[in-house]
Amino acid sequence: WQTPSVELSLLKLLRLRRLPVVWEFNGTSDELRYQGTDAAEVDGINRRLRRWSRLCDGAVAVTRDVSDYVRREVGIADVCVIPNGSDPELFRADAAPATSRDAPLQVVWIGTSTAGWHDLSTLLAAARRLHEDGANVAFSIHGDPRALPADLTPHVRAAGVAPYAQRGEALRGADVGVHLFRHDPAMPTVLGSPLKVFDYMAKLPLQDDDPDADVYAIQTRSKEEPR
Repeated sequence: WQTPSVELSLLKLLRLRRLPVVWEFNGTSDELRYQGTDAAEVDGINRRLRRWSRLCDGAVAVTRDVSDYVRREVGIADVCVIPNGSDPELFRADAAPATSRDAPLQVVWIGTSTAGWHDLSTLLAAARRLHEDGANVAFSIHGDPRALPADLTPHVRAAGVAPYAQRGEALRGADVGVHLFRHDPAMPTVLGSPLKVFDYMAKLPLQDDDPDADVYAIQTRSKEEPR
């Protein structure tokens, strides 16, 4: 978002060489509010994007909501929606579970602990309560662990970052995938489409904090976008 002048010069160079310039949006600048950016600064970012968009031929957005945002706030009229999807070779629904029936229920979450729009605090509170109640449940948190608390309960594992090609194997032993967004009426709605939702749905039962919205989005894309 803080594009230096050298990158703006590169855009101009591409235009002079008659090469198409396409921007990709997998979220909105409003979501920077969750990282501590105030509303006035987000407006300034969008003003700069609108100014630079004159050198842009088009954009690709991950959801229709994001494409509407790009048209409205960034001023790019030609926006193509290419939704996320899951790799069927890596995330196979018919893969045999790696755990026995007597093993703990394996719950998995994938993302980054540093992204303010994820509601990891609710997930960790639920894990702590289950641990206190003696439930036979284990949690694995995959992704950047830097913002995780140091005092994780014994049955919560910070699995760290794994290459995408290895995540199918990481999910193979899991029973349930959890996807939680933070709900804050004072903050903008997250419009991105997290790939983890599709990866979970390809392999696992999914516990989602907003299933109606995700189901609607998936059904809409399956009708409007080529597979």
